[in-house]
Amino acid sequence: MKKILLILAFLAVASFQVSAASSSSLTDATHIISEDLRELRPDRGKSRIPKISMSQFELSSERRTVRRTVGQSEKFWTKDFRDGKYYQIDAKLAVDGKYCLVYIEEGREVASETARKIADAFDSNIYARMTDIFGNEAKPGIDGEDKVFLLMYDIKDGFQKSGDGYYAGYFFSGDMMKQSEFQSFSKVHSNEKEMLHLDLWPSDISREDYLSVLAHEFQHLIHFSYDSEETSWVNEGCSQIAAWFCGYGIPEHVADYQKKPDRSLNYWPNYDPYANYGQSFLWNLFIDRKCLKTPEMRRKFFNTIISSKHHDINGYEEALKMTGKSFSEVFSEFCATNYLNTPDFDNGKFFYGPDLSNFRHEITKVIDVVPSEYKNSVNVWAGNAVRISPEVIKDRIKIEFSGYKRSLKIVTDNSYFVMVFLKYADSANNKHYFVPLYQDPGDKVHINSVFEIAREKDLKDILLIIQAIAPENVDHAKYAGVPGLPYSLKFSEL
Repeated sequence: MKKILLILAFLAVASFQVSAASSSSLTDATHIISEDLRELRPDRGKSRIPKISMSQFELSSERRTVRRTVGQSEKFWTKDFRDGKYYQIDAKLAVDGKYCLVYIEEGREVASETARKIADAFDSNIYARMTDIFGNEAKPGIDGEDKVFLLMYDIKDGFQKSGDGYYAGYFFSGDMMKQSEFQSFSKVHSNEKEMLHLDLWPSDISREDYLSVLAHEFQHLIHFSYDSEETSWVNEGCSQIAAWFCGYGIPEHVADYQKKPDRSLNYWPNYDPYANYGQSFLWNLFIDRKCLKTPEMRRKFFNTIISSKHHDINGYEEALKMTGKSFSEVFSEFCATNYLNTPDFDNGKFFYGPDLSNFRHEITKVIDVVPSEYKNSVNVWAGNAVRISPEVIKDRIKIEFSGYKRSLKIVTDNSYFVMVFLKYADSANNKHYFVPLYQDPGDKVHINSVFEIAREKDLKDILLIIQAIAPENVDHAKYAGVPGLPYSLKFSEL
């Protein structure tokens, strides 16, 4: 696919910050601990983690007859993220719920009503919502137990003082494998249970967002039951939207994404992923609000994402077929919305809704002098924005775009997209369109576009959004980590 979408938006753009201060020191350790399973896949290019299906668990009659009583103590394997070692803790069964078993680390004080509140939230809300939208977990589990273990303890993550990062919880897929699947010398220890790990310190278990962590981690468990090889950005994105589906609101990570807009959608960093959490949430929220018109479409879409044999962008391509749109088409609209977020175009096509009306990426550059030239770079599946002050147009200006084509460690190259938004004093006159791109026969390393903008009395603002893309059918691992793609913009008066 050889395209460019350079989005030019003509509108007044005020830069807002999400009102709540971000407390994004909280994160999920699922993608971190999953690295411990690398020993099962010596060839990084092809995973050897066993495929899990709901009929594959070998269950002994002894495990099927285990009976547990409240107050009973049991040993669990956990990980110390400070030194990477696994160790055992003792935890007591606090609540025997309908769909869950809540265990509290011995020596930790959790009020019985608080433990009951968490179990009730899982049983009456989270479990029903998650299984309705994403599908059921493998049932019974590897140990023959129908219920999900919720282990609450102090996750050893190095937290010492306010402002330090910490892990609020995680799902470890190794817990759904037999210990015999690991090498005898392995440091990894499996609990051989369907379980979620939930932090007790410094997490505040009385806050509602603690329940959002529970919903987030349960999606990971369900996802693994269908697809043990899912890419991190897809899996984390599903978990982010899962908490919203359960009624736990917009995650604070959205504020981090607002401050760091040039994040590649399908690249998940182990370091500083907070903005990516916000981005992946908004990506799925945008699809849900703009493409999925009914609850049945929502169920079908997300269940397809989870159960698809395809991963990364290809999984979304398969799921989006029901909407009649491609991944790149939806991405272009999503990226534009992050800078525009206004109901003033195409019946709200580029507007999240009133609950996110104060979200808008800050403009990368303002052009207030012509002639001028601006150079920058943009990551693959990300976008920049350049605002042009209408006052600089005396009669008509010419804009020359040139984007660099870089080999993405694959046969094909990157590309771009170009789109124009015009906003007028009367929003009924607003319009947007794609700008054609071309490549000179003698120039194999640039994609270009030349277009003009005339001075108009009622034209209020101009915004250029530059998006870099890659072929949808190429595994992102083949170009992950590619540096930002350089581009230039030249502005001259005609």
